[in-house]
Amino acid sequence: SFLRWLQSLVHRDRVIFENKYENQPIMLCAIFEKGELRKDIVRLFGVAKEMGVYVLCVNTKKLRATEPLDGLIDCYIERFNFGRDFGSYKSGFLHVFRRGWEKDCPRLLMVNDSVFYSKKNLNSFINKMFSTNKDVLGATENREIQHHIGSFCVSIGSAVLNKRQFQSYWYKYRKCDVRPKVI
Repeated sequence: SFLRWLQSLVHRDRVIFENKYENQPIMLCAIFEKGELRKDIVRLFGVAKEMGVYVLCVNTKKLRATEPLDGLIDCYIERFNFGRDFGSYKSGFLHVFRRGWEKDCPRLLMVNDSVFYSKKNLNSFINKMFSTNKDVLGATENREIQHHIGSFCVSIGSAVLNKRQFQSYWYKYRKCDVRPKVI
């Protein structure tokens, strides 16, 4: 883990492409996909795009071609594979904060590819995660290490996105590959 951390210091995130952000909800998705996207991830992004969501995808691998992503992903970033999903979330949140998108974002949905996104009720589920009035809503809870909201799918309202403490957390977050420490 120490060697990977050292290697991560010399690798910069690469924004492969980025479309204009127009104050819509954001889906921040952390993926570990090589070659091409899984079909369920394509389906997830398709549902989000149908709902008018801006899809920001952070990948720790490389896709063969980005042309098939047109219409599915608005901003695609590749980064060195260190820090698990939270390392990708950090890259995504810092991208949002540096651009100032949090100021006008009504809600951000943080998801990853650790789960399978079934066709059944996906539209309804994603709609509920984006339309909730809760400050933070997690799709799963976990009791491993300590009780917490699972990072697989967390909906975050604008009041939280704009809190100095929330932004400071992501700026100061230290990436780690040790799962219990990340939890």
